[in-house]
Amino acid sequence: MAPRKFPPHCGITCRLALALAERFAQAQGNAVSLTPREIADEADIPPVVAGELLRALAQKGYAECQQIGKKLRCTVLRSSPLWSADPAKIAELLERL
Repeated sequence: MAPRKFPPHCGITCRLALALAERFAQAQGNAVSLTPREIADEADIPPVVAGELLRALAQKGYAECQQIGKKLRCTVLRSSPLWSADPAKIAELLERL
């Protein structure tokens, strides 16, 4: 996958919101499964930051995360307030974490 181009001055929240919005817009089912590495690569952010953000989302009930061996896998259901194809809505929710 080619590196994604982000708008100038698009920080971590902006990048994560854009990556998640694209994932949700392309989703064919009722849930999206993510690992910190996958979302970090898509958002061009450090995996440790992606992991912490996914854990924070799980604590708020926006995602369900499971530790499988050394890997964290999180699922976001279509019914979650996080699920949106609008990056601004996702960014607003992320900023409240």
